Amino acid sequence: MRRQARGAARDGDAVVVRLPSPVGELVAARLERSRRPYAVEAVGDPYDVLAPGVVRHPLRPLIRLWSARRMRQACWHAPAVSYVTERALQARYPPHPGAAAAHYSSIELPTAAFVTRPRRPTESPDSPTLVSVGSLDQLYKGIDTLVTAIAGSRTGPAPRLVHVGGGRHLPGSRRWSGDSAWRTGSG
Repeated sequence: MRRQARGAARDGDAVVVRLPSPVGELVAARLERSRRPYAVEAVGDPYDVLAPGVVRHPLRPLIRLWSARRMRQACWHAPAVSYVTERALQARYPPHPGAAAAHYSSIELPTAAFVTRPRRPTESPDSPTLVSVGSLDQLYKGIDTLVTAIAGSRTGPAPRLVHVGGGRHLPGSRRWSGDSAWRTGSG
């Protein structure tokens, strides 16, 4: 990875590093050492991604601190930073006061998704349906907590979970709750 980071950018190249990412962190550090400008696209939080219980590795606590520190430095040194949150990532990984900073969402909702009053259900469901969207390659978005809560639900009709997305934790999540509570989709 270090060899790739060394050859990643030449003089005159415009570089945007997407963080958190081990390769992005290496490229940003290399550019900082050579005093070359770069921009950051902050798309996640390594402090949350590497929280206890999410990743099982003996070095997880050290990697968590190092990665969060590295991302903080990269955002501080970049003359431009773009965030996928309005405030959360900016609070933990602030840009330098003179940097250009913006936030955006890549989620596109059609005009039909916005209504002036609640829609009436076309049929009365026997049980409520919860919809979850995201990757199950890591558990940092709390799908394990949601599955445990659904499986332990004792009042009212049993909720059903529809999850859009897959990943290595999908089989385990199904085992925790029982397959009958799940319906998966792709998108």
